Amino acid sequence: PFFVQWHTSAAEHPSVGGKTGFRLERLEISGDQEHIERWLGSAIGIALGDVAVDWVDADEPGLTAVHISTPHGTIRLD
Repeated sequence: PFFVQWHTSAAEHPSVGGKTGFRLERLEISGDQEHIERWLGSAIGIALGDVAVDWVDADEPGLTAVHISTPHGTIRLD
């Protein structure tokens, strides 16, 4: 992993003027819900706020897919 640190004012940050209207809408998670909530340290609804969660069956536990709302509709990344 690496980290990026900006040594500029907030007005010069590259994200200024970026498009809005994108939102993390839904996660598809596989695995044991109780185990994952223990790992998060709280109930999934508290940890993720208004992000919806679909529990799905998969070969391995983990994050299966992410749904992102955009101005042109929802996309699913898996």
